Amino acid sequence: MIEAGLSIRRAGEEDRARVAAFYEELGRDRERGLGSNILIVAEDPDRLVGAVALYEEEGHVHLRTMIVREDLRGQGIGGRLLSECLVAIGARACYLIGYGDLVNFYGRAGFRVISDDEAPGPLYRRTVAYRHLAPNGHAEARGGFVLMVRPAGTSR
Repeated sequence: MIEAGLSIRRAGEEDRARVAAFYEELGRDRERGLGSNILIVAEDPDRLVGAVALYEEEGHVHLRTMIVREDLRGQGIGGRLLSECLVAIGARACYLIGYGDLVNFYGRAGFRVISDDEAPGPLYRRTVAYRHLAPNGHAEARGGFVLMVRPAGTSR
């Protein structure tokens, strides 16, 4: 349990290299954190334990690369990161590509599954690439990739 010393905050420019190293440590592309418009982190007093990136592409907000240390999952850290994302997003629409087994998690925050042709261009192209470049057992075991949107004006 980590709750006592956990803080969730918007990362500053000075945090970007640390977040990039965190993504890399957990097997993700380190560039994810560097290129985002907004980074939100979860940290205990000693280390980063979670992060999420928000990007704006072609006028659309995309939530990308939410990750929590595996040994700390199921403790509400992801939900707290997502809540902070919703504050940052405000009333704007927000899109994401997620695993099918996370539909309910994101659904509780107002996201709904959409078809490929409802997705904005950058998200559609990324989804096609994920499905073609990552046809692996991991994605399939997690319900494959799904597109979701939290429509503009949605409140929790």
